[in-house]
Amino acid sequence: MIALVRRQPLVSYFVIAFAWTWAFVIVFLILFPLPDIIVRTTPGDFGPLIAAVVMSWVIAGRPGVKDLLKRIVQWRGGVGWFALGPRRHGICPARATGCSGRPTWSPWA
Repeated sequence: MIALVRRQPLVSYFVIAFAWTWAFVIVFLILFPLPDIIVRTTPGDFGPLIAAVVMSWVIAGRPGVKDLLKRIVQWRGGVGWFALGPRRHGICPARATGCSGRPTWSPWA
């Protein structure tokens, strides 16, 4: 099994990610429906992260996992890009309201 995962790492990544995610969907959304709370789907959302950690462990061992986790928290952008983000998001909703002051599009309409 490990040899197959090492021969086909990309396919194995997607199989693990989909298996983890859909296992939670089948169990908690179809078989045992729970009220609509954030905890209901959150474990399934970690499928790609868990697949990345598993594949890093299989391919490169403990140093591979450490390198992956280090890259996740590595600061790559300049301060200017982070200062621009809130300003840009503040402009977009103002433009979406148009002249009437009401939203021109809403996902709830």
